[in-house]
Amino acid sequence: MADLERRIEQLTLEKEELLARLQEAQETLDAIRSGEVDGLVVDGPEGQQIFVLQGVDYSYRMLIEEMHEGVISLAKDGTIMYANKFMAGMLGVPLKKIIGSLLDQYIHEHDVPAYEALLKRSETGCSFAGVRFKTGDGGFVPVYLSANRISNENMSIFCLVGTDFVMKVQHEKILVEERLSRSIIDQSTDVIIVCDARGKIIRVSRVVFDLVGRNCLNERFDDVFRIHIDKCKEKLSNNPPEFESFTIDHVIKGETFHFCEVSVEKSGNSATPSLLSATPLLDGSEQVVGCIVNLTDISRRKQIEQQLRQIHKIEAISTLTGGIAHDYNNLLAIIMGNLSMAQEEAEPHSA
Repeated sequence: MADLERRIEQLTLEKEELLARLQEAQETLDAIRSGEVDGLVVDGPEGQQIFVLQGVDYSYRMLIEEMHEGVISLAKDGTIMYANKFMAGMLGVPLKKIIGSLLDQYIHEHDVPAYEALLKRSETGCSFAGVRFKTGDGGFVPVYLSANRISNENMSIFCLVGTDFVMKVQHEKILVEERLSRSIIDQSTDVIIVCDARGKIIRVSRVVFDLVGRNCLNERFDDVFRIHIDKCKEKLSNNPPEFESFTIDHVIKGETFHFCEVSVEKSGNSATPSLLSATPLLDGSEQVVGCIVNLTDISRRKQIEQQLRQIHKIEAISTLTGGIAHDYNNLLAIIMGNLSMAQEEAEPHSA
């Protein structure tokens, strides 16, 4: 009887332990589902192991980590609770040293009033200001700073995003230059084609669409154009081989063509005489990243040259016949003169 009671007591304790563990597991699952847990510490044969949970907000965290702008979240007292790696690079300070410090210490002394006013305005909405961050090497970097206050039931934090002003100006300059180059290509009356390193068309002037009759972007150049080289006055690369047909691979491999007379065949159309120039596009390390091809229709020029050749032939024939006529007239005059003299000499003997 005593053994049975002990067995019942043991089973009761095991049941209570299992119920407690089940309750703990349920609470853990609820915390995971609600996003309150980022990782788990699990005891195993090799000791404790940490498993990081990849929640629904994982993609957003990765976006913030990889973005090319500095991101900081601040507690109400100005303590840095979070900073991404770009912000650490901007400040030139290790990330582990930034977390837990006060952002005030990284603000240039003359810009502290602007920074404080920025945080004040952010309590009612997103605000912006230009400030200078002090860097770890004793210098400073001008930053375009935006701030916004985020509140939930538990706490209120400030979210700040800083853009390196120098990089911002450089980026805007690049965008302006990009728009200018794109405008130049778009407005050109010549056929201008830009290809990538695989020979695929990535940009064209507007006339290309009319010439080809369709949108040829992302197609290989050689699938759109078939070009036969008639005469190449000049090739700029050293000792280039002679080609009968032009392919985009020639340029991608480093060949440069300059003012080559070619015949361009398009789908369903006859060959068009054109002037071709093609040059590789190189990056900062002199690696070929693509090429640019320029084609100028010279059909009208060819027609004029043909007409001039016909005129020259007519002029040559006229000059030749004129010379023959002149020589014939001179010979005829001599003959007529000789006949007249013979006639005059013959008349007295007749008398």
